[in-house]
Amino acid sequence: MLCKVLCVKYLTTKQRAKNAYLIVKYKLASGVKHLYTDQQMANLTRDDVLKLARLARLKLSDGEIATYQSELAAILNYVQQLDSIDVAGLEPTSQVTGLTNVTRTDEERNYGYDALELLKNVPATENDLIKVKRMIG
Repeated sequence: MLCKVLCVKYLTTKQRAKNAYLIVKYKLASGVKHLYTDQQMANLTRDDVLKLARLARLKLSDGEIATYQSELAAILNYVQQLDSIDVAGLEPTSQVTGLTNVTRTDEERNYGYDALELLKNVPATENDLIKVKRMIG
């Protein structure tokens, strides 16, 4: 779960800005005042994982801490690979289908029914509108 949250946060950031590192967000959220270089980025300590777990309000066992430490390091190594790709001149991709507008125009249609005739079928009306019970207390 922790890895999934980090991946999602990174990917949405990656789409918006090329050089936005997930580790920057993690370190700033955990109160660290300095940023790590690329070499230090993937070297997560046990304390880093514990800080992340505390921020996510997760209780981790020793085995889970070790697992997340290696999984997060793998994710951050992958982030480093993505950041090394030259994307200069490429437009951001917001969708891949090529469709620009899949909605129809909003036009009035006559279905052959009179609105006032249809209102005769509802239990209560007021000012030619359907009256319902109050939904919000």
